[in-house]
Amino acid sequence: MLVITLSGPISLLAQSYDQLKMQLQFENYYGTRLKSNPKNDNFSGSEYLFEEWVPIEITFDQGSAQFDQGKLNLLNSGVEVVYKGKEMFISPTNFHSVKLINHNRKFVPGNKYFYNDLVLVGMVEVFEEQLTVPYVLQQHFIYVKEPSSNGYVNGGNSERRRVKSSALFIHDGTKLTPIKGKKSLEKFYKSNKATFEEVSRKMDTNYKEGSSVQALVNAIELALKGA
Repeated sequence: MLVITLSGPISLLAQSYDQLKMQLQFENYYGTRLKSNPKNDNFSGSEYLFEEWVPIEITFDQGSAQFDQGKLNLLNSGVEVVYKGKEMFISPTNFHSVKLINHNRKFVPGNKYFYNDLVLVGMVEVFEEQLTVPYVLQQHFIYVKEPSSNGYVNGGNSERRRVKSSALFIHDGTKLTPIKGKKSLEKFYKSNKATFEEVSRKMDTNYKEGSSVQALVNAIELALKGA
């Protein structure tokens, strides 16, 4: 796969044809300049998974590109990057996945998955480089918390707030099943209940943490293959 670092001014003479093609595609198609003065939408709370800029790698149709500064926007399922000193927005329709390079975490836009015929909002984190069903994914999203009804009277919170949340699912190749604890995964493996119970007893699984649940699923699938 073609990997290009797009972090600042690039010498055109030093680039290969593929690198130059990728750069031009990003500048003319993938990236959109962010507005310098965003409107005040009367909300408090961040719209980003992480507030700080971090190094990221984005996979596009034609290859991938690395940026020294990137953020994941949970409101629009897109990515924001700093490119040649400008803040740019990349629509979720224009990329396949994004990696947080220093944190070894991988995300895909939520709109690539559906649950109950509704597209997922936010970003979806996956825990395997090569996705083989069944696999675990964790949706990171934002919901709006309305101000309390007595906030205006007694000095409580009177703002609409963005609140970050997450939800775990397991994908069987056809549909998503929510994982809300051990019983949810036990039900998913109801036809292999004995194997599930044997493997789960040996593992200290945190059912609120996607990577921990993925490790359990991997162990169960390995045991089933060896049965």
